[in-house]
Amino acid sequence: MHPPPFEVICYHCQQAAEKFLKGFLAFQGEPIRKTHDLVLLNKLCAGFDEAFKKIENECLELTDFGVNIRYPFSFEVNESDVIGAINNAQRIEDYVIQACL
Repeated sequence: MHPPPFEVICYHCQQAAEKFLKGFLAFQGEPIRKTHDLVLLNKLCAGFDEAFKKIENECLELTDFGVNIRYPFSFEVNESDVIGAINNAQRIEDYVIQACL
């Protein structure tokens, strides 16, 4: 697509990370909260495994893509943001899968 849908890509990276964190909480028997705040979800995960603090920065960087992208805020997203979002989502995915093994 031209131009590439950078905002959409970043939004889906945030959504993927959100689902992995919520999946971990469900795996622990926790009720799922209605929130898009990855930092909050990560803190809840850290209540079960303190090592989740290692991915706190990735969660912080992705959180804004879940809400700010969908609402009429001035939010510039470029190719560098997309690469960072993909990498952050991948690190969160890898971390959660490893934590469940």
